[in-house]
Amino acid sequence: MLVKIFLDSRPSSDKKLKYPHRRITATMFDMAKVLKSIDQLPPLPEVSQKILQLVNDPESSASDIVTVVRHDQSITANVLRLCNSAYFGFKCRIDSLVEAIVLIGQNQLAELVMISSCIHLFRNEHKGYNMKKGELWRHAIACALLSQSILKKMGSAPDHGLYTAALLHDIGKVILDNHMKDNYQQVIGRIREANVPFHAAEQETLGIDHAEVGAQIMEAWNLPDNIVRGIRMHHRPEARPGSKDFSSIIHLCDLLSLHKGIGRDFHETDAVTLKTFLETAQLSEEFVDSCTQELGEEMEKAAAFIGLV
Repeated sequence: MLVKIFLDSRPSSDKKLKYPHRRITATMFDMAKVLKSIDQLPPLPEVSQKILQLVNDPESSASDIVTVVRHDQSITANVLRLCNSAYFGFKCRIDSLVEAIVLIGQNQLAELVMISSCIHLFRNEHKGYNMKKGELWRHAIACALLSQSILKKMGSAPDHGLYTAALLHDIGKVILDNHMKDNYQQVIGRIREANVPFHAAEQETLGIDHAEVGAQIMEAWNLPDNIVRGIRMHHRPEARPGSKDFSSIIHLCDLLSLHKGIGRDFHETDAVTLKTFLETAQLSEEFVDSCTQELGEEMEKAAAFIGLV
């Protein structure tokens, strides 16, 4: 079935390719291994999935969220440790989820639950993408923080679904990491040779890119469609730049984070993509500066998220 999904997703000969020079070199055996790895990835903890549902339910209450979280002792312990970290800077110690939700609110508690649920997937070294230990996690946290900062600047309320999508947007790299180890230099060479974006060179070399793999993981975890699509399209946002569409915001978060030096190397093609996006969205330099300045401050405080859990 998984091999069929891959075959169905390959462009047919009568379709116009976005990158006409595409050269898929991955073998069917390699692709089968990639897709099998998706099935073998541990599912998102049930508590995280329930929290996603609750924060989007206008009839749910803070006590509903506390009731769900307290059933997972490990996540409860991690959430309380984060609440007592330097990031929040509370003078008094927080010893219960009830205290936590009163002080930080439902949305931020939900964010801490998601962080506690998935850090184990990101914190290792990812040699296939030339990323040292913890760097993929730092990039995930940076994009998640940026997503809410951008919403605030747009005059919108926090969105836990967007936070989750931004946090998990590169989860496909966790699966593709081993396959990239022997292909990374080929990908970089393709970027320089053809002046194509990283994800396009990745697609040409492996036969699939990390955004598509990430989306398939979200589907396997039964996460909402807006998260699935936001991750699948985060390098090719369909909505008008500057809109509240998940893929559009994650695309900007990704580029700003890379530009700030958080994540993989920032290539010349990334600079061009960022410049074009900002011009099309009519976003000012002041907007970008304020986003990246706040990101620097938030990342200093968020060191607890990277090393504490």
